[in-house]
Amino acid sequence: MKSWLVILTVAAGAVLSLPAQAVLGQAAPPLPGLTWQRGAPVVPGDAAAPRATVFAFYDTPHAAGAMVGDGAHLATLQRDLAERGVRVVAVVGRDETDAPRLPDEDWSPCSVAVDTTGATATWLGDELGRNWNVVVVDGLGRVAFLGRPGAGLADAVQATLSGAADLAAEQHAFALRRLVSFDDVAFERVRDELEAASAYAPHDGVLAGMRYALFAHHGDRAAARAALDRDLPKLVHDGAALAWFADLALRADAAAPNLAATLCEPLAAAVAAAPRDVALGLANLRALVLAQRGRDVGRQVMRVRKLALADAEACLQFAEILAQAEQPAIYADLANQALQRAAALEASPRLLAATRFVVARRCAADDRAAQNVLAEYLERLQLRVSINNDCWYFLTELPTMGRYDVFAAALADRMLEQKEAMDYFEFDTAALAMFRAGRLADAVELQQQAIDKGGKDDPAYRGRLSRYKAAVAAAPR
Repeated sequence: MKSWLVILTVAAGAVLSLPAQAVLGQAAPPLPGLTWQRGAPVVPGDAAAPRATVFAFYDTPHAAGAMVGDGAHLATLQRDLAERGVRVVAVVGRDETDAPRLPDEDWSPCSVAVDTTGATATWLGDELGRNWNVVVVDGLGRVAFLGRPGAGLADAVQATLSGAADLAAEQHAFALRRLVSFDDVAFERVRDELEAASAYAPHDGVLAGMRYALFAHHGDRAAARAALDRDLPKLVHDGAALAWFADLALRADAAAPNLAATLCEPLAAAVAAAPRDVALGLANLRALVLAQRGRDVGRQVMRVRKLALADAEACLQFAEILAQAEQPAIYADLANQALQRAAALEASPRLLAATRFVVARRCAADDRAAQNVLAEYLERLQLRVSINNDCWYFLTELPTMGRYDVFAAALADRMLEQKEAMDYFEFDTAALAMFRAGRLADAVELQQQAIDKGGKDDPAYRGRLSRYKAAVAAAPR
């Protein structure tokens, strides 16, 4: 069964059982096996330790792209706050030749340490290390932050320096940043929790983007626009935060009037300041595509292409954004090149298939090729309920929301081939897929069937029907 509200948390007992893992509010573990290439060694908790040390870990081969992208942002943090007692340390691993993966010139103001033993990987743990690579340690040696640039880091450093750090608030913000999807029933609770967390971390692009996405998903564009007007001025001076926000907002409500146009200028300025941040470059490309600024799209495609092709996930995003262009056929070759590169880099098979479908349908206008991709994909999803769940996740989970609406609609159409056997929750999923694909009349009809067949007591079902009907009424005749 589908569940919209999923918070990825690790039980406290499980965290504490892992040796040498960084835990919010607790003493930072030792740092064994570090060779300091630049800057004096930092010993967390030592009397000579900085007031705030930002450890950024890049100790695996796939972290090279993140290190390039983070460099300008973390170097700015170091320059701006060095006099207040901040040290930024890049902790790097070794490559296949056993040479250290040293950061480039963007990192010049920062310290660098090489992890010679791989022991520091336990700081983040297996699960956290895949998603978060930055740890802030205060002057007493306690972990004050776990996350990434743009996702609360600047606020955490400022709170640490000023002595205003709030462990409970930071733990709550950390959990919220890891929400997977939203639940209409829990709208008010999630809204209030995001508001409270954002008050503590006002420059957090993830929290701001999630708040915009929540309002957009709930169909309240006025509230979403108010959130944009309030949050954007706080984010424009932090390119990493702006990238998080823009990506979430644009995917949540691609058709919002003037949203993309509003974001184009601040994104362009941020890209100029951090030209090698692929996430920022892709967010800028998405805004330009949605704003239909064709000439600028072409220029940004050439700027971000090389960066995107270095990472499997970025390859898929690059191809998916190109497929949304006003004239996607122009970018068919580049999109297919990105798909080939993503496959070579062992991208997620699920997302690779979805992106292949989108590119075949939009860039190549090749429905037969798209249907072949779909048929091969569905061989692994034999049960109709599995198709339903997969369709729902593509539409609602934050990492995929707004990226694969075309593919989700195709999955819904396949379910509708057995319409007489469908359950009410499958009609609900199919209705949302039709809505996101712009097939508004179908969305209304299917949502009414979802209600009639068993969902009449669910306020979320009735809310979605009202939203779909409102969209039909507002659509051009």
